[in-house]
Amino acid sequence: MRAPALTRKRSLRMASALGRSMPSISRDAGRHRGTLSNYRPTRTTISHEAFERGTAQTRSEDLTANDWAAASVVDSMTVNTVGSGIKPQARVNWKRLGISQEAAKDLNEQMEWAWRLWSAGIRGTRN
Repeated sequence: MRAPALTRKRSLRMASALGRSMPSISRDAGRHRGTLSNYRPTRTTISHEAFERGTAQTRSEDLTANDWAAASVVDSMTVNTVGSGIKPQARVNWKRLGISQEAAKDLNEQMEWAWRLWSAGIRGTRN
C-alpha cells in the first residue's frame, strides 16, 4: 500500500519543481458540509420500497394516460424495444410428424392464422 503514497510524493515534487501546485484531496464524502450538506440518504424497509414502487407506478400510469409527451416516450421505448412485434413463422417437421409436405404446409398456415387471430384479439384489432 506504499506505492500510492510514493506516487503522490513524487507528483508533489514534480509539481513544485515546475512551479505548480497540486490540488488538495477532498475528504468531504463522510461529512455534511459544502455540496453534500443536504444529501442525507435513508435506508428504507422492504414494505416502504413496495409503497414507493406503487406510487411511482401509479404516477407513471397517470402521466402516460394524460400527458402526450409521456405517452410519446413510452411509445418510443416500446417500438425501440419490441419493434413491430412477434411474427412467428410455423415450420413443422413433416418427416418427424409422419405427414405429407402438403399437410405440413396446411398445418403451418392454420397455426399462423391462429396466431394472427389471437394477437389481433390482444391488440383489440381484427385483421
